[in-house]
Amino acid sequence: MFIGLNEEWRLLQLLILVRITKVKRGLIFIENHLAARGNIKLVLYLTIFRCIVQILAVNHVLTCFFFWLGTWEARNAEPNWIQTYNIGDDSYSLGFQYFLTFNWVIAQYTPAPFPLQPQNFREQVFVVGIILTCLPLLGSEIGKVSGTVNLLNEKARERDTLRRDLQRWLRKTEAAEVLSRRILASLNDVLTSKDSPLDVKEPMALKFLPSTLLEELRILKMSEKLSSHHLFNMLMDPKLGISGDLSSIFKVKHVVQGESAFQAGERAEGLCITQSGAFHLHQPPNGKSATSRGTQPQSQALVKLASRKSAQHFSVKAGEELKDLGGLQLLNNVWIAEACLYCGMSHSCCLTARTYSKVLSVAVPDFVAVIMQFPASVVAVHEYAVYIIRWLTENRGEIWEITDDEVIAEGVQRTQLLDLLVPGTGRIHRFKSSTQTDFSDMILCLTRQGQSNKEIIEEIKFYMPELRADGLYGNLGCDDEKQRAFLSVLSAVWLVKGDYTSMVECQKPGARLRMQTFNLIRENLCIREMTTSQITVAILILAIRGLSKTDDVARLCPPSERRRPEDVLYYAVSNLDPYLPSIASIKGEVFDMMICTVRMLGEFNFAQLLQGENNPHSVWQLQSARKEEGQEVFSIFLLVHVCILCGVTGAVTLDGSLFLTELNGRSVLKGLACLQDLSNKEPPNIYWHYIAVRAEALQLKVQEASHLVLARLACLTRTVDTESLKQLNNDWNALSDSEQNALQEIFLLDGHTHKAFMFMYLPLFLTNAMGNKGLGLRAGLQGLVELYNKLLKHQCLKEDVSTVKVDMSALANLAKGVDDYKLLRQCLDHSRIVKHVHGVTVLMTAKSYQVLSGQLVTENRSVDMLEMVVARQRQLEAAMIPKEVRPLPLLQVSEEEVVEDMF
Repeated sequence: MFIGLNEEWRLLQLLILVRITKVKRGLIFIENHLAARGNIKLVLYLTIFRCIVQILAVNHVLTCFFFWLGTWEARNAEPNWIQTYNIGDDSYSLGFQYFLTFNWVIAQYTPAPFPLQPQNFREQVFVVGIILTCLPLLGSEIGKVSGTVNLLNEKARERDTLRRDLQRWLRKTEAAEVLSRRILASLNDVLTSKDSPLDVKEPMALKFLPSTLLEELRILKMSEKLSSHHLFNMLMDPKLGISGDLSSIFKVKHVVQGESAFQAGERAEGLCITQSGAFHLHQPPNGKSATSRGTQPQSQALVKLASRKSAQHFSVKAGEELKDLGGLQLLNNVWIAEACLYCGMSHSCCLTARTYSKVLSVAVPDFVAVIMQFPASVVAVHEYAVYIIRWLTENRGEIWEITDDEVIAEGVQRTQLLDLLVPGTGRIHRFKSSTQTDFSDMILCLTRQGQSNKEIIEEIKFYMPELRADGLYGNLGCDDEKQRAFLSVLSAVWLVKGDYTSMVECQKPGARLRMQTFNLIRENLCIREMTTSQITVAILILAIRGLSKTDDVARLCPPSERRRPEDVLYYAVSNLDPYLPSIASIKGEVFDMMICTVRMLGEFNFAQLLQGENNPHSVWQLQSARKEEGQEVFSIFLLVHVCILCGVTGAVTLDGSLFLTELNGRSVLKGLACLQDLSNKEPPNIYWHYIAVRAEALQLKVQEASHLVLARLACLTRTVDTESLKQLNNDWNALSDSEQNALQEIFLLDGHTHKAFMFMYLPLFLTNAMGNKGLGLRAGLQGLVELYNKLLKHQCLKEDVSTVKVDMSALANLAKGVDDYKLLRQCLDHSRIVKHVHGVTVLMTAKSYQVLSGQLVTENRSVDMLEMVVARQRQLEAAMIPKEVRPLPLLQVSEEEVVEDMF
């Protein structure tokens, strides 16, 4: 190697050869890597190669040193083997000199004679040293090579023995020739695979290790496999404490060549992860998907799916090759059928092994059992699953078994758990803004005469960064809320300007708001007396209020501040300036006024008053808030609420308000009029005066308690004409006395001096019941009585508050699809009443939904018989003692007089 170099550098170059040990370490690393991946045959071949390389490397070093020794002795005029045998003559090439020396060195540990002999003491000692040290080395390496070759032969014999045994058994059992060939081919595929059971065996050393180390090893290995999936990587965080249980539920499944892991049309039983081998997704033999999801041809869907995936895990060939390939070829670490962990699904295609392969699978019940152990994981999986299912619903033409990596990452970004484990990773943190806005001339610009609505919208975008195309609404994908915010701000501008034409532009002539009603609403809002600061505060609140309904903004708040959008809004205005540049740009009196207004918004909901959903206690809360915050804030509060109502149809059109029709305008006007004098009246008087005024608008004269119940029911059911009121009265009279008494307690107790329930989402429940032909209003009221009695049994009125808020949103949604009252009552029987610091929540359990879908049918003959007896008893009582049906005390006034009721 360095024979032709200058003499003074030869020893230095010899020392550099020590770097050959790095090659050895590199080979060992490659061996370990191949062994970990299961490539045992390559490991054995590499072992033989490494032994040969070690022998050659040692001999190379000895050759170079021996030649240097001879040249050094020649330079010192000592006898040496180079001059003795004329090896240093110019007639010999460097290659000849090197290989001659190499031959002499290697001949020392073989019995073959060699003509060259040592010429001095040093050379003799060197030769003897070679014999004593290198002979054992050579024997060791040759032994390794022989042992490795024997091991290869032994494994080959073991494979041959298995094949011969199987062949004899097939011949003895007289199996069909075609089937026998297929079986032998499958066995050959298994035995030649890198994951062959003959090559991959559990080492005996594991039996001697402590269980704690084995558990840690198992969790660590599973964490590495699950780290490629964003959701499971998050769930494996040690802070959750479920990593061990989550690792244990994954099972390895072996699939031979041609075997299907699942078939199209089968019920998806769990998640699959390809670990080794090769698979392909393909359509069933008949060419049609067995599911009803989408109509896109399967092969086209597979090509489209593959075009979005990385070539590391997917490969697709076009045309005829696609058919031969069976669709979409999958390599390792592909997650398949994840969506079935969150909802019931049937496979839309087949997954077949092209070689002997392994999949890692987890069953749905096992996954659910582990996730249910920790509340945070339950919430995280629920939030993630909602997003994934929504994405699948919107992409119905796709193969649902494989989900986009971008979709998975986005779904995890939407969970609260990720931000708790790794603060600052939520997607909303990317949308911080330092934009500053000067609001000093905003009102002047927005209310300038002669502007079109499009020009006003552009002005709004200029002053409100959140409403721009690249603002927070757009970045969070809240397009509908953005449009509602636009219409709310536009409504405020129209009210301030007195722009009646813009307000009613989109309304139909028969229902259009009248100019007189519009002006009266402006008078009750005291628009002319409001200052520029007040209007600025109202517009700012209307612009950002929609963001308080988004999950991303809510996650920035502490859990105690996420209960209602009003709480989120108050926390956001107070603490989230980096995300809300409009709020960051105000200060001083305007900011203080905004804080007070947002706080008042959390105390009273004007829309709930209009539909009779709240109670006199809510009016008392408004009185207290007005007394504390002042009249200026109260005026802003009323303007904000009216504009919020006007903006609810913003997602439909921005050309006027579809909400503020004449009928709705009169209701708003009545509500505003009743709230004008809060200081000098008792809360029950204010509240029931509003209900009575609404009754008079329906020509109902309130003479007794039941009439107040009917009037409040009219508000709750959005009854707007006399005929609907008469039908409401008929449903009321069809109720039993006990049911009417219960409903009077529900609707007449004020929640101020007497404890009462305030049923949230009650208007939605009654509206859905009325729209359900199998249920109707009467059955809906009977269901409300059932819920009321259940709340009393759970002693929910014994709370320390005078009004207990009952969240019945789940029951309200269920009323839309329930078949009849009997099913509604059964769903209520299986529901759960959950008490918490903010009130009571009615939760529908899994059994409730099973009853609704018909999966759970409970037949109780005794209960059915008792119901029949009670119904028969009522019929007999009605026949013997007819129930007095009192006619409604309707006022004898014309419709025009009712419309012009101006207080």
